[in-house]
Amino acid sequence: MILVSGAVYQMANKAHEPTSWWVLRLKNLSDRLISLHPFWLFFGFIILIFSELGFIIWLMKTAPWAVKFLYIFATANISFVVISLWMDERMSVFNTWRWTLIKILSSLSLGVSWIIYPAWFVYNLVGIICGIGFLQLFPSLKYKSALAIGIAIIVYDIIGVYVTGWIILLVKGLSFVPPVVIYIPAAIKVSTSGMSMIGLGDIIIGGMMLLMAKRYDAQVPAFIGYALGGVTLAYVLAVLTGHGVPATMFIVPAMLLFVWLKAKQSQNPAWLADQL
Repeated sequence: MILVSGAVYQMANKAHEPTSWWVLRLKNLSDRLISLHPFWLFFGFIILIFSELGFIIWLMKTAPWAVKFLYIFATANISFVVISLWMDERMSVFNTWRWTLIKILSSLSLGVSWIIYPAWFVYNLVGIICGIGFLQLFPSLKYKSALAIGIAIIVYDIIGVYVTGWIILLVKGLSFVPPVVIYIPAAIKVSTSGMSMIGLGDIIIGGMMLLMAKRYDAQVPAFIGYALGGVTLAYVLAVLTGHGVPATMFIVPAMLLFVWLKAKQSQNPAWLADQL
């Protein structure tokens, strides 16, 4: 989980370097998110993620086929964004319409790849691409904004796993595994049967906190917090209880604590400015 999240963070961070139409739009959206008061950011995020989850659960019961189409549509769209971020400038030699056609076909291929060939490495590729795409929304969150989103995700995980069971239903209640997991191969094989998996949200939240930590020159402490919170505590608790637990309950507090300690100790200028 540490390696995957670190890789997603590095790629998402690098994707912000080129100046393209997609990057500018995403940065504008990010700036609007940062400008929101943490309370409203928390409240809005809670409404957004629970509305989305509730809609998918409702769709599962009324039109299961539509859920698969929804995931295909979402992964294809995110793939298009990521390909644009990474390749638009590099492929400027191509005619515009030809390159657009290549991007569309590539995105559609990635969107259906996990259904046509559900091997673990296909799921992981699609998951990493989706992780990079989601992280484009959070390139430079302030600490308080990251705190608000982090608390919202913890509340979402606790309610979704222990109260309503919706998150468990989302993963186990379908005839297919949605592309929101990263598999950990235990042997050299193609099938995902018997493999451990990590929720994509645990990867994204780690990458989001690392991007926030970059603002305060605290990436290393944040990564240490991620390792301690996400691996040590979550793994130990999972072993003691005999089943998986929402790792975000440990990832978010640990990373925020380590960033806070580092930024406060070093009196980072960005940190001091954000406290005003």
